[in-house]
Amino acid sequence: MQDTTEMTQLIGEVTKISFRNEENGWSVVRIQPEESTNQVTVTGDFTRIEEGEYIELIGQWSQHRTYGRQFKSIRKVPPTTSAGIERYLSSRLIKGIGKVTANKIVDHFGSDTLEILDQYPHRLTEVGSIGKKKTNSIIASWNQNKTSRATELFLLNNGLSPKLAIQIIRKYGDDTIKVISANPFQLAVDISGIGFLSADRVAQHIGLECDSPERIKAAIIYLLEQAEDNGHCYLTTNQIISKLADTLNLDEEKLAPIMADCLKDLNQSGSIISEKFKMKNQDVTSSHYRADLLLAETRVANKIQALINNPLKNERERIIAWTEKFAEKSGISLSEGQLLAIVKAASERFFILTGGPGVGKTTTANTIIRLLKAMGKTVALAAPTGRAAQRLTEVSALEAKTIHRLLQWTPQNNGFSKNEDNPINAQAIVIDEASMIDLRLAASLLDAIATNTQIILIGDTDQLPSVGAGNFLRDLIDSNQIPFYRLTDIFRQAETSQIIKTAHQINSGKVPS
Repeated sequence: MQDTTEMTQLIGEVTKISFRNEENGWSVVRIQPEESTNQVTVTGDFTRIEEGEYIELIGQWSQHRTYGRQFKSIRKVPPTTSAGIERYLSSRLIKGIGKVTANKIVDHFGSDTLEILDQYPHRLTEVGSIGKKKTNSIIASWNQNKTSRATELFLLNNGLSPKLAIQIIRKYGDDTIKVISANPFQLAVDISGIGFLSADRVAQHIGLECDSPERIKAAIIYLLEQAEDNGHCYLTTNQIISKLADTLNLDEEKLAPIMADCLKDLNQSGSIISEKFKMKNQDVTSSHYRADLLLAETRVANKIQALINNPLKNERERIIAWTEKFAEKSGISLSEGQLLAIVKAASERFFILTGGPGVGKTTTANTIIRLLKAMGKTVALAAPTGRAAQRLTEVSALEAKTIHRLLQWTPQNNGFSKNEDNPINAQAIVIDEASMIDLRLAASLLDAIATNTQIILIGDTDQLPSVGAGNFLRDLIDSNQIPFYRLTDIFRQAETSQIIKTAHQINSGKVPS
């Protein structure tokens, strides 16, 4: 589409709404211009527009390569001429006003008609044949439209797009101005597409104090969200003060006492949870989490503890015998470390297999999966991504799913069908590339695992980390509370790989050759 840059005005009647996106208001309409016999196509973001409505638009003409000449609307403007106002009032917009009544009103008030309706609507009784009952009906309908127009104008004048205006009005209705004036940062909570920075611009437009509690509380939530995007689960008090000062352009000393009250309010409302802790050789400080993330962390810890507290039956000798027989039959050579890992994996309710590249994780994992099947267990395989799941399918010759598919993600409910009340139907679950699992996904996965199910995580803590918050796999291993085995021996076929040699040199703190 080639657009012209010259702004112009289009006046006419809406004859047909060809298309309307109810989500964002973008529409394609046909308009009969005031001074033409040929109808034209108009596109734009219209929060409210009806067939038969008389409108005036500011916009640009453009040439669409498929649909021809179109008018691209930038905004609607109220009519200014008497003729335009008459057409506007009689275009089914106001209940009780038809062509005859519109003619009489405009004939009486002229170009001041819209101002009269806004400021002195009772004067309609001055117009012949409009009685008190009809006047009240017209005033009620006009005020309803006036509220809508005022709301739209308020939103647009405060830097919000027509698309966002539609979402906001749909959410708050006639209370839009009241809600936003009281706390513009509520927009970041309720409206998709509006974050703290956009809401803060609105707050500045309406004159909210730069150190208002509403602004500081919203900024704290924003900073915690930003921290999560960088993989962190919480921020300390000092970190928040420093980041707040930069984000809000405020003095740290001035912020400290206000922030203390804001943190207290956020805790009381359940938005965040603050905990005191003491690191080695440090003073006691506070960590501040978004509430759902700390609850997810707690669910993960409690579920893993419940699994570990429900040990498997000891079948060590049987497992060793099967593994040695399988290796001989398959023609594979298992190292002592691989054999130990396989035995531990099959003997523990919750187990982690880890190790760097070239140490035989794939062979070990494949043997574990075949062992579980030989023990008569139903096995579910999964990985965080489609590519990783496909690779697991290829090496195991069994179907592997993404974790989201395993948990049966449902967009309609924005959640998983598999949960504590509807657990995964498997006696053993093997998850590959577990380093990519974030804390919230880990909580959802563990929620859907019954305590009599066996779970095995496979992953390299030095590989891709999770996109979301938390370092799930590494923290479990570093805790030394979880059964795990780290494969370290590089196999002969991998020793010639410069990439694998370099990776291990870096992991051991050496400068790669």
